[in-house]
Amino acid sequence: MNRFFTVRVVIIALIVWLVLCLIVVGSVFIFSPFKVVNVVPTAVITLVNAPTQMPDVSQSATLPANGNSNTPSAPVIHVGNFVQITGTQGEGLRIRSAPGVENNLLFIANEAEVFEVKDGPVLAGDYTWWYLVSPKDPSRYGWAAGNYLLITNQP
Repeated sequence: MNRFFTVRVVIIALIVWLVLCLIVVGSVFIFSPFKVVNVVPTAVITLVNAPTQMPDVSQSATLPANGNSNTPSAPVIHVGNFVQITGTQGEGLRIRSAPGVENNLLFIANEAEVFEVKDGPVLAGDYTWWYLVSPKDPSRYGWAAGNYLLITNQP
């Protein structure tokens, strides 16, 4: 009977040990379950407001002494003209919320993009500003420095 008692004690001890192991493992899953974490990368865009480039104005045109010039003068921009962005070396022109480089940047107009002049001129800082609206997308509008505008035909 001692042998049976010893075998029975060992079997009971093994069963108790297995039950305790199952309880410990189960409690780990219940109290600290594995969580699936979906990591979605997000892009961060930082806009840096920089002043519009100034063209070289060191060369000035001079008229002959008699006041006549055989070279045609550049056309003057007027409200209702269509203008094309030019001279930005592909960087585009900063379109702002109001005349002046200190005002909020709304968007950057692409080189060769065409706009209609709706208002202006307004002198602010070192620039003459014109209010432009895109004929293709009326949500693209704002003030631009006239130094980078060239009169063009209606698109």
